[in-house]
Amino acid sequence: MIRELFRYLCLLFRGKIAILKKEEVSNFIGLKDEPTFCLFREVRLRTKQNIQSSAELRVSFSVKKMDFVQKVVIPVLSQPFYMGLPGFYSKQFFLDKETCSAIGLYKWESKEAAENYINGYASKFMELISLPGTFKYKIY
Repeated sequence: MIRELFRYLCLLFRGKIAILKKEEVSNFIGLKDEPTFCLFREVRLRTKQNIQSSAELRVSFSVKKMDFVQKVVIPVLSQPFYMGLPGFYSKQFFLDKETCSAIGLYKWESKEAAENYINGYASKFMELISLPGTFKYKIY
């Protein structure tokens, strides 16, 4: 975890991290297959070349209530631990305020990079904060 944090800080200070501004996020309507979900936050690495990711990780879960901690604190504090991993490209964070549900779409360099992330501490943490039985993920 220390290595990921250090790598994230290096990327951040070198201007390699793009965080979508609030007004840009409001221009998005939602996911095609989940119309009640709206894009809440997007982060990505800035690269010189246009890189195509070869793997997408889709994570979903529900929480008891969608409060400031769930909407702001956890997403911001968790950034270093996925953005600092090798192979990470971008993450879109969608919310459905009515059902207190969240979907994260992560783009990775490879399936192996996505598997390394989800098989590590990330899934344990997401299961911990979600309602029992609601945490699910799939790698495409």
